[in-house]
Amino acid sequence: MCVHKCIHIYTHTHTLFQSSCLWVGTMFHSCNVYIQKLNFSGKKVS
Repeated sequence: MCVHKCIHIYTHTHTLFQSSCLWVGTMFHSCNVYIQKLNFSGKKVS
């Protein structure tokens, strides 16, 4: 869910506001880190 949301935001933001690419890239990275933490702790990603 989180990853899908990040990809969705990245796709639309990159097209509409290319100046925001750096911010979106940071957000995308944070999302991946969040997923990795959930997986590492053995929790289900719902």
